[in-house]
Amino acid sequence: IDYYMTRTDAQMLETLARDYDLPSMKIRERIATCVMVRLRMQTPHREAVRRAMGVYAMPWNSPRALKRLYGTVDAIWRAAGDTSTDYNFYTKRLLLSQVYSTTVTVWLDDTTEDLSETEAFLRRRIENVMQIEKLKAKVREQAGKLEEWIPSFNRRKA
Repeated sequence: IDYYMTRTDAQMLETLARDYDLPSMKIRERIATCVMVRLRMQTPHREAVRRAMGVYAMPWNSPRALKRLYGTVDAIWRAAGDTSTDYNFYTKRLLLSQVYSTTVTVWLDDTTEDLSETEAFLRRRIENVMQIEKLKAKVREQAGKLEEWIPSFNRRKA
């Protein structure tokens, strides 16, 4: 299973490099493209993926499952051009691991020929993550205003 998942990651990266111009896309498009390329590649082997997920779901396989999930989301982020090295490195991978995992469960039962159900689900999840990023930006903006206000408030009291 580990070999299959690692090989699929490598094939995904080869396909992306050969057939897609990721740098010309917005980041959400890059991520969606990477995930969908990987899932489309695995479609003929959907039952094998379902069984692999069952094996990885066993408690004693949790470390291996997490390692493989990390390998996949890291490959996707690197293909998308991520070069972060700060806390964003970890938060991006954590968020994508949630998006990817839930998308795989939808993909397993998607009966549409073009995986349109899966792709629509994926795009909604990515949009949800983007809303989180917008909220974080607003919080940072408000925190900055608060930092400006606090020193002047403290000077008035003195």
